[in-house]
Amino acid sequence: MATIFEAQEQYRAEMEFAATPIRDAARMNYEGAIEFANAAIKSVFAINAGGLVAFPAFIALLKIDAQLASGWIIAAGAVFVIGLTSAALASLFGYFSAMSKAEGSKRELEAVT
Repeated sequence: MATIFEAQEQYRAEMEFAATPIRDAARMNYEGAIEFANAAIKSVFAINAGGLVAFPAFIALLKIDAQLASGWIIAAGAVFVIGLTSAALASLFGYFSAMSKAEGSKRELEAVT
């Protein structure tokens, strides 16, 4: 009986040795993708929020008649709000994706051990 357990332990050790570089590379790629996505989403938040805040000042600076251009002003504001909402949804979906990946990795690790 001891030989079966020894063979099983040797198999696990060899699998761990073989899988470690692949797992490390996948983890590094995943972390890099998450960092890139976070930077992109932060930029989208900053651009849309800044545009929404600066928009009234821009209208005042150019002395635009708000009543004549009210439709365009509302449309432009809506575009900034849609951009902010899209960035928030991207953050939420990114969180769900990361949590799903973490749960999948946890289950995969439990299945192997």
